[in-house]
Amino acid sequence: NRYGDAVKIFLGFAAGDIWAVLAITVMEKMPLNPEVELYVTLFVMGGLAVLIGEAFPKILYTPSWLAGWAIGLTIMAPLGTAGMGTLPFEIAAAMFAGVFYVGIGVDFVQQRLKKLFHSK
Repeated sequence: NRYGDAVKIFLGFAAGDIWAVLAITVMEKMPLNPEVELYVTLFVMGGLAVLIGEAFPKILYTPSWLAGWAIGLTIMAPLGTAGMGTLPFEIAAAMFAGVFYVGIGVDFVQQRLKKLFHSK
């Protein structure tokens, strides 16, 4: 509920979306057993996401990066890179709406209603 954090939360989600596309691409190129590929990719890229996110806490919100990555992988991994099409952009748009419209907009309206009804 801190409006000042909205941009870095969205940037974290967007980074997670990009990270998901990158992870799917890497896993498709690796010549290992799919379970090993998944483990290695999650371990290495998860660690990198935490290190990068924590190196730039004023720009990116690390938990939203990891959440965005999980959402992106869940939706796009079954489709692979050939089948994802515009999904990364659609997911990013949904995340934008979630942070700015639902997160900030609904909170703003709720706070105004609280003030209106508690003042009487």
